[in-house]
Amino acid sequence: MGLISHLQYCTIQFSINWPPRSHTTILATYAPNPPSENHDFWISLAQWYNVPDRPKPHILLGDFNLIEEAADHHPDPPQASAALLDLRVNLHLIDGCRCTNPPLECRYTFAQPGNGSRSRIDRIYAMEDIISRALDWSIENPEIPTDHQLITIKIYDKNSPQIRHGCWAMKLFLLKDKKFLSDIENIGQKIADLMIVPDTSPQQALQTYIEHIQATAQQLTKEKIGIINSKTKKKNLKRLMKNLQPRQTHRKAKP
Repeated sequence: MGLISHLQYCTIQFSINWPPRSHTTILATYAPNPPSENHDFWISLAQWYNVPDRPKPHILLGDFNLIEEAADHHPDPPQASAALLDLRVNLHLIDGCRCTNPPLECRYTFAQPGNGSRSRIDRIYAMEDIISRALDWSIENPEIPTDHQLITIKIYDKNSPQIRHGCWAMKLFLLKDKKFLSDIENIGQKIADLMIVPDTSPQQALQTYIEHIQATAQQLTKEKIGIINSKTKKKNLKRLMKNLQPRQTHRKAKP
Protein backbone atom coordinates (compact mmCIF):
# COMPACT_ATOMS: atom_id res chain seq x y z
CA MET A 1 0.00 0.00 0.00
CA GLY A 2 1.49 3.30 -1.08
CA LEU A 3 1.07 6.35 1.13
CA ILE A 4 1.42 10.05 0.29
CA SER A 5 0.82 13.00 2.62
CA HIS A 6 1.41 16.57 1.54
CA LEU A 7 0.36 20.21 1.86
CA GLN A 8 -0.01 21.99 5.17
CA TYR A 9 -3.54 20.68 5.65
CA CYS A 10 -4.89 17.25 6.52
CA THR A 11 -4.54 15.39 3.22
CA ILE A 12 -3.46 11.82 2.68
CA GLN A 13 -3.46 9.58 -0.39
CA PHE A 14 -3.04 5.82 -0.35
CA SER A 15 -3.47 2.87 -2.70
CA ILE A 16 -4.96 -0.53 -1.95
CA ASN A 17 -4.60 -3.75 -3.94
CA TRP A 18 -8.26 -4.03 -4.87
CA PRO A 19 -9.81 -5.32 -7.08
CA PRO A 20 -7.47 -8.33 -7.37
CA ARG A 21 -4.56 -7.80 -9.78
CA SER A 22 -5.35 -4.09 -9.75
CA HIS A 23 -5.30 -1.14 -7.38
CA THR A 24 -7.51 1.70 -6.21
CA THR A 25 -6.07 5.06 -5.15
CA ILE A 26 -7.98 7.04 -2.53
CA LEU A 27 -7.44 10.67 -1.50
CA ALA A 28 -8.80 11.59 1.94
CA THR A 29 -8.87 15.26 2.87
CA TYR A 30 -9.95 17.69 5.55
CA ALA A 31 -10.21 21.08 3.83
CA PRO A 32 -9.71 24.34 5.74
CA ASN A 33 -12.82 26.21 6.82
CA PRO A 34 -12.02 29.89 5.95
CA PRO A 35 -13.20 30.55 2.35
CA SER A 36 -9.93 32.08 1.15
CA GLU A 37 -7.86 29.22 2.58
CA ASN A 38 -10.35 26.70 1.18
CA HIS A 39 -9.98 28.24 -2.29
CA ASP A 40 -6.18 28.20 -2.09
CA PHE A 41 -6.23 24.62 -0.84
CA TRP A 42 -7.99 23.26 -3.95
CA ILE A 43 -5.74 25.26 -6.24
CA SER A 44 -2.63 23.91 -4.50
CA LEU A 45 -3.99 20.40 -4.77
CA ALA A 46 -4.69 20.84 -8.49
CA GLN A 47 -1.15 22.13 -9.05
CA TRP A 48 0.26 19.14 -7.19
CA TYR A 49 -1.55 16.73 -9.53
CA ASN A 50 -0.39 18.64 -12.60
CA VAL A 51 3.10 17.23 -12.06
CA PRO A 52 3.61 14.34 -14.53
CA ASP A 53 3.65 10.74 -13.28
CA ARG A 54 1.99 11.57 -9.97
CA PRO A 55 -0.71 9.01 -9.17
CA LYS A 56 -4.19 10.48 -9.42
CA PRO A 57 -6.99 9.29 -7.14
CA HIS A 58 -9.88 7.11 -8.20
CA ILE A 59 -11.80 8.26 -5.11
CA LEU A 60 -11.80 11.61 -3.29
CA LEU A 61 -13.53 11.79 0.08
CA GLY A 62 -13.58 13.73 3.33
CA ASP A 63 -14.78 16.96 4.92
CA PHE A 64 -14.73 19.60 2.17
CA ASN A 65 -16.02 22.48 4.33
CA LEU A 66 -17.99 23.84 1.38
CA ILE A 67 -20.91 22.89 -0.81
CA GLU A 68 -21.24 22.96 -4.58
CA GLU A 69 -25.01 23.15 -5.04
CA ALA A 70 -27.76 25.18 -3.39
CA ALA A 71 -29.59 21.94 -2.56
CA ASP A 72 -26.75 21.09 -0.18
CA HIS A 73 -27.22 24.38 1.71
CA HIS A 74 -26.66 28.04 0.94
CA PRO A 75 -23.98 28.41 -1.78
CA ASP A 76 -20.48 29.02 -0.55
CA PRO A 77 -18.27 31.72 -2.13
CA PRO A 78 -18.16 30.95 -5.88
CA GLN A 79 -14.38 31.05 -6.12
CA ALA A 80 -14.03 28.14 -3.67
CA SER A 81 -16.65 26.03 -5.42
CA ALA A 82 -15.10 26.82 -8.80
CA ALA A 83 -11.65 25.77 -7.58
CA LEU A 84 -12.99 22.43 -6.37
CA LEU A 85 -14.95 21.96 -9.60
CA ASP A 86 -11.80 22.54 -11.68
CA LEU A 87 -9.96 19.90 -9.64
CA ARG A 88 -12.79 17.39 -10.03
CA VAL A 89 -13.02 17.94 -13.78
CA ASN A 90 -9.27 17.43 -14.21
CA LEU A 91 -9.38 14.24 -12.13
CA HIS A 92 -12.63 12.99 -13.74
CA LEU A 93 -14.40 12.66 -10.38
CA ILE A 94 -18.19 12.61 -9.90
CA ASP A 95 -20.36 13.28 -6.84
CA GLY A 96 -21.82 9.79 -6.54
CA CYS A 97 -24.30 10.57 -3.77
CA ARG A 98 -25.81 13.42 -5.81
CA CYS A 99 -26.03 11.24 -8.93
CA THR A 100 -27.76 8.47 -7.00
CA ASN A 101 -30.09 10.59 -4.87
CA PRO A 102 -32.14 13.52 -6.23
CA PRO A 103 -31.73 16.84 -4.35
CA LEU A 104 -35.01 16.48 -2.48
CA GLU A 105 -33.97 13.08 -1.12
CA CYS A 106 -30.34 13.88 -0.33
CA ARG A 107 -29.65 14.13 3.41
CA TYR A 108 -27.13 16.32 5.21
CA THR A 109 -23.97 15.39 7.09
CA PHE A 110 -23.43 18.39 9.37
CA ALA A 111 -25.74 20.50 11.56
CA GLN A 112 -24.58 23.91 12.73
CA PRO A 113 -25.15 24.19 16.50
CA GLY A 114 -27.37 27.07 17.53
CA ASN A 115 -28.92 28.27 14.27
CA GLY A 116 -30.27 24.91 13.01
CA SER A 117 -28.66 25.18 9.57
CA ARG A 118 -27.59 21.96 7.85
CA SER A 119 -25.24 21.16 5.00
CA ARG A 120 -23.70 18.27 3.07
CA ILE A 121 -20.03 19.14 3.42
CA ASP A 122 -18.87 15.53 3.78
CA ARG A 123 -18.87 13.82 0.39
CA ILE A 124 -17.41 11.01 -1.71
CA TYR A 125 -16.34 11.64 -5.31
CA ALA A 126 -15.28 8.83 -7.59
CA MET A 127 -14.51 8.08 -11.22
CA GLU A 128 -17.39 7.00 -13.45
CA ASP A 129 -16.22 3.39 -13.57
CA ILE A 130 -16.40 3.16 -9.77
CA ILE A 131 -19.74 4.99 -9.60
CA SER A 132 -21.21 2.42 -12.00
CA ARG A 133 -20.46 -0.40 -9.54
CA ALA A 134 -21.17 1.46 -6.29
CA LEU A 135 -24.38 0.79 -4.39
CA ASP A 136 -25.99 1.53 -1.03
CA TRP A 137 -25.00 5.17 -0.62
CA SER A 138 -25.85 5.98 2.97
CA ILE A 139 -25.47 8.70 5.59
CA GLU A 140 -25.37 7.23 9.08
CA ASN A 141 -24.63 8.20 12.66
CA PRO A 142 -21.09 7.08 13.57
CA GLU A 143 -20.38 5.12 16.71
CA ILE A 144 -17.98 7.74 18.06
CA PRO A 145 -18.83 11.20 19.47
CA THR A 146 -18.70 13.71 16.58
CA ASP A 147 -20.79 16.51 15.10
CA HIS A 148 -20.57 14.99 11.59
CA GLN A 149 -22.44 12.06 10.13
CA LEU A 150 -20.72 9.26 8.26
CA ILE A 151 -21.24 8.75 4.53
CA THR A 152 -20.68 5.21 3.25
CA ILE A 153 -20.90 3.21 0.02
CA LYS A 154 -20.37 -0.37 -1.13
CA ILE A 155 -18.16 -0.85 -4.19
CA TYR A 156 -18.35 -4.15 -6.01
CA ASP A 157 -15.83 -5.99 -8.16
CA LYS A 158 -17.47 -6.80 -11.50
CA ASN A 159 -15.21 -9.83 -11.96
CA SER A 160 -16.06 -11.47 -8.65
CA PRO A 161 -18.28 -14.57 -8.78
CA GLN A 162 -21.92 -14.23 -7.84
CA ILE A 163 -22.39 -15.62 -4.35
CA ARG A 164 -25.85 -16.37 -3.05
CA HIS A 165 -26.99 -16.99 0.51
CA GLY A 166 -26.35 -20.74 0.33
CA CYS A 167 -27.61 -23.31 2.81
CA TRP A 168 -28.35 -22.39 6.38
CA ALA A 169 -25.89 -23.72 8.96
CA MET A 170 -26.22 -23.75 12.73
CA LYS A 171 -23.66 -21.78 14.73
CA LEU A 172 -21.23 -24.01 16.58
CA PHE A 173 -21.56 -22.14 19.88
CA LEU A 174 -25.17 -23.39 20.15
CA LEU A 175 -23.89 -26.93 20.67
CA LYS A 176 -22.62 -25.82 24.09
CA ASP A 177 -25.78 -23.90 25.00
CA LYS A 178 -27.67 -25.87 27.65
CA LYS A 179 -30.95 -24.04 27.06
CA PHE A 180 -30.86 -24.75 23.34
CA LEU A 181 -30.05 -28.43 23.85
CA SER A 182 -32.85 -28.73 26.39
CA ASP A 183 -35.34 -27.02 24.07
CA ILE A 184 -34.64 -29.27 21.07
CA GLU A 185 -34.75 -32.34 23.33
CA ASN A 186 -38.22 -31.35 24.56
CA ILE A 187 -39.35 -30.67 20.97
CA GLY A 188 -38.02 -34.06 19.90
CA GLN A 189 -39.88 -35.80 22.71
CA LYS A 190 -43.15 -34.13 21.72
CA ILE A 191 -42.73 -35.18 18.10
CA ALA A 192 -41.77 -38.71 19.17
CA ASP A 193 -45.02 -38.91 21.16
CA LEU A 194 -46.92 -38.09 17.98
CA MET A 195 -45.46 -41.17 16.30
CA ILE A 196 -47.81 -43.42 18.26
CA VAL A 197 -50.74 -41.80 16.50
CA PRO A 198 -51.93 -44.02 13.63
CA ASP A 199 -51.18 -42.91 10.07
CA THR A 200 -48.42 -40.52 11.25
CA SER A 201 -45.76 -40.09 8.57
CA PRO A 202 -42.21 -40.58 9.96
CA GLN A 203 -40.79 -38.45 7.14
CA GLN A 204 -43.18 -35.59 7.92
CA ALA A 205 -42.43 -35.87 11.63
CA LEU A 206 -38.68 -35.68 10.94
CA GLN A 207 -39.16 -32.66 8.67
CA THR A 208 -41.22 -30.91 11.37
CA TYR A 209 -38.50 -31.65 13.93
CA ILE A 210 -35.79 -30.18 11.66
CA GLU A 211 -37.85 -27.05 11.05
CA HIS A 212 -38.37 -26.58 14.80
CA ILE A 213 -34.63 -26.94 15.44
CA GLN A 214 -33.81 -24.42 12.72
CA ALA A 215 -36.34 -21.85 13.94
CA THR A 216 -35.15 -22.22 17.56
CA ALA A 217 -31.48 -21.99 16.55
CA GLN A 218 -32.02 -18.89 14.39
CA GLN A 219 -33.92 -17.05 17.12
CA LEU A 220 -31.37 -17.90 19.81
CA THR A 221 -28.46 -16.97 17.50
CA LYS A 222 -30.04 -13.59 16.79
CA GLU A 223 -30.45 -12.89 20.51
CA LYS A 224 -26.93 -13.97 21.45
CA ILE A 225 -25.20 -12.10 18.62
CA GLY A 226 -27.21 -8.98 19.47
CA ILE A 227 -25.99 -9.15 23.06
CA ILE A 228 -22.38 -9.74 21.95
CA ASN A 229 -22.49 -6.80 19.50
CA SER A 230 -24.00 -4.51 22.13
CA LYS A 231 -21.31 -5.41 24.67
CA THR A 232 -18.57 -4.99 22.05
CA LYS A 233 -19.82 -1.54 21.02
CA LYS A 234 -20.02 -0.37 24.63
CA LYS A 235 -16.54 -1.72 25.32
CA ASN A 236 -15.04 -0.06 22.23
CA LEU A 237 -16.79 3.24 22.99
CA LYS A 238 -15.55 3.16 26.57
CA ARG A 239 -11.99 2.51 25.37
CA LEU A 240 -12.25 5.31 22.78
CA MET A 241 -13.58 7.82 25.32
CA LYS A 242 -10.75 6.88 27.65
CA ASN A 243 -8.17 7.50 24.89
CA LEU A 244 -9.76 10.84 24.01
CA GLN A 245 -9.48 12.12 27.57
CA PRO A 246 -6.41 14.33 28.13
CA ARG A 247 -3.75 12.57 30.08
CA GLN A 248 -2.85 14.19 33.37
CA THR A 249 0.63 14.00 34.78
CA HIS A 250 1.03 14.10 38.52
CA ARG A 251 4.22 15.62 39.83
CA LYS A 252 5.44 15.03 43.31
CA ALA A 253 5.52 18.12 45.45
CA LYS A 254 8.95 19.38 46.26
CA PRO A 255 9.87 19.05 49.93
